[in-house]
Amino acid sequence: MAFLPASAGRWLFCAGLDRPWQTARPMKTVTRRLLLALLLLSLLLGLVLLLALQRAPLVPAVEDGGGARLATQARLLWAQVRPGAAPAGALRLTRLTERDLNALLDQASSAQGGRLRARLQLRPDAPTTLLSLRLAGGQAWLNLQLDWTAHPQGTEPPRLARARLGDLPLPASWVEAAALAWLRRQPAGEALQDLLPMLEDWRLTPGQLWLQWRWRPEQAREAVARFVSPTERQVAQAQRHRLRELLRAHPGGLPLEEALGALARLEIAGSADERLRALFINLALHAAGRDLGHWLPEARAQGAMPTTLLLLDGRDDMAAHLLISTLLAWQGGERSAQMLGLAKELADSRVGSGFSFNDLAADLAGTRLGQLAARDPAALLARLAAGLSQGDFFPRVSDLPEFLSPREFARRYGEVGSPAYEAQMQTIRQRVANLPLFQGFSSP
Repeated sequence: MAFLPASAGRWLFCAGLDRPWQTARPMKTVTRRLLLALLLLSLLLGLVLLLALQRAPLVPAVEDGGGARLATQARLLWAQVRPGAAPAGALRLTRLTERDLNALLDQASSAQGGRLRARLQLRPDAPTTLLSLRLAGGQAWLNLQLDWTAHPQGTEPPRLARARLGDLPLPASWVEAAALAWLRRQPAGEALQDLLPMLEDWRLTPGQLWLQWRWRPEQAREAVARFVSPTERQVAQAQRHRLRELLRAHPGGLPLEEALGALARLEIAGSADERLRALFINLALHAAGRDLGHWLPEARAQGAMPTTLLLLDGRDDMAAHLLISTLLAWQGGERSAQMLGLAKELADSRVGSGFSFNDLAADLAGTRLGQLAARDPAALLARLAAGLSQGDFFPRVSDLPEFLSPREFARRYGEVGSPAYEAQMQTIRQRVANLPLFQGFSSP
């Protein structure tokens, strides 16, 4: 101990650590206790996994053939809400059925490839949330059931009463605190904080949720803007300015292929992913009769957008179908894009212009564009910047049946999914697959 300071030597002597032969038995005891603790911890973790993991999901998959019905339900729900249709300060009452809400959840599940499923059960005093998460390999599921207590008149927010992960009970207060902490870190959580002041009252009845809310456009814009990064806002603003110039220069209609090339060639900062997303958002909004400036005040300062139409195959509806499907397939998943396109045609056959296979061809071409954007945004942006002709990304549709009434559709094809219907759709899929831009890209 000569190499240690005297004070340190005395401390070790008093502790007995200068005589290592006397620590042999205590060290063995510590080792045995440590090993026992690790064994018990392993057993505990194994028991937790055994109770938490299950072979089957608590939430069933969307039924085959049910996607179109669910998508139609989602469209009808949006048509009911339509916040922009109300003047600022207007008081609105919206009824959301259990089926409405689960239709939206199923669409979100489809966008994730069915890996995460969710279901709501609306009971006036005890609503329930069910979640099923498929783990890697697909052989096991994490099933979470959340039981809430709620006053049916909406006098206070619902509180989590019970939580269960598989067969494992969880402390409800811990789960609620963890969920709130996670939500606050998400853009959706910040957006929700902006939107909540619009909600003035809510009520639960069996299978239905009633919301009374006051439309406040500025708060809604702030909520939407939280989902867009500062760089993306700058990119989108620059592209809107360029699109505005193009539309003013083509009062008779702007060909979509020209708009795609011009916006892709624009020299602006930002990643390929940000530039491409802003490009399709600007074009899709304009094709749908909307304006990015409605949500971004800095873009609105540039002035109103011209009413000039974007044209594909000489028609503005073709451009809208393709662009919206592109965004849906890129951001929401291929299945959502196709189901929403089919849902629109089914709805149109009843109350609109009729069922049109050329609209579905535009949806399929847009879906392929969205898939390319998701796989390699830089490559697609470069290809658009190099210039495309319409025939590079859009199939021949002049010979496809359109404007079919329900009776005429039933006479020719029977129903969606029939052999005659599938034969027509296979023709469209093959035409899309043969387009130069999609060569070598697997069919949906």
